[in-house]
Amino acid sequence: MAGLSSGEKESIRKLIVDFFSFAGVPTTSWDGTVNECVAGVFTTMYRETVKCSKAMAFVPEPPMGPASYLWLATQLGGGAFKRIQGKLSQTCARQVINLYRSDLQMASMGVSSLRFAKWA
Repeated sequence: MAGLSSGEKESIRKLIVDFFSFAGVPTTSWDGTVNECVAGVFTTMYRETVKCSKAMAFVPEPPMGPASYLWLATQLGGGAFKRIQGKLSQTCARQVINLYRSDLQMASMGVSSLRFAKWA
């Protein structure tokens, strides 16, 4: 991830761990390396959880199309995820993790296999 600082990578990693924790899924389920593919898969996971939770009103839309890893780190980093998780459904987050866990792991290894959400 050229151009992304180690702090930004750590912020994205922490978001993933917090997301798994929020969903009640052991954080040992994902211990991969953050790269651009991981950020892309996690962005999809987060958006699908928000969509499932019917809570899009509290999420600022990125101004230029799909969310990038940098947008994700700036919008949700620094504890912002903890402030909004009360508006997300734990059940939705668990389902999204079940759907995307292998994609996230593959992305961590540099293999891309992003798929569309089952309910989309």
